[in-house]
Amino acid sequence: MKKIYIIAFISAIICGTLFFLFLRGFSSKKEETAVQNAVETVDVVVSVGEIAENTQITQEMLKVVKIPKDAVNPNAVTKMEDVVGKFVNTKVYTMEQILSQKLYDKSKGESNGLSFKITKGMKAMTISVDNVSGVAGFISEGDYVDVLGQNSAGTSKEIAGKIKVLKVGNKLSKDGELYSEITFEVSESECRQIFDAQLAGQIRLLLREKTDH
Repeated sequence: MKKIYIIAFISAIICGTLFFLFLRGFSSKKEETAVQNAVETVDVVVSVGEIAENTQITQEMLKVVKIPKDAVNPNAVTKMEDVVGKFVNTKVYTMEQILSQKLYDKSKGESNGLSFKITKGMKAMTISVDNVSGVAGFISEGDYVDVLGQNSAGTSKEIAGKIKVLKVGNKLSKDGELYSEITFEVSESECRQIFDAQLAGQIRLLLREKTDH
């Protein structure tokens, strides 16, 4: 008889423990679901794989994913039909959000011009550089640079930071990637500051690490 009581007691402990673990797991799952529901997401069109410049986009190249609202680029396209059939004016990487300024529609007479690569509200500005001010020819399209100039006291200061390079022009040597002009994307105030710095004296570009922007 004692054995029966012992077995019943042990069974009761095991059942109680299992029930407690079940309740704790259920509670944790509910909390996790509540946290997930609290994060607002937005449908965004992204590329399945890399898309080369000037490629016409098909539906197979894209998919729609949910991204936290805070992580969505303001220029990201949210509907598949707004992308399919258009061309990209620059290379698109795997899982990259498709941005409206990277698209052009040949059926409407649009072309892969520089104006389609400029972010809304920004300007394109071209400056002349030499081998020293242009970082010895190591700047490429898509890089980011800082711009140094002189203040009224004749000392150096940062005129603009994290400026995106849109184009490099007049390359003199393919091996050395030499160029005499660089076009980058700036705000109107940055454009004025860079222009004033050029009038005051020579400016110098600093190349940023590839992911530092």
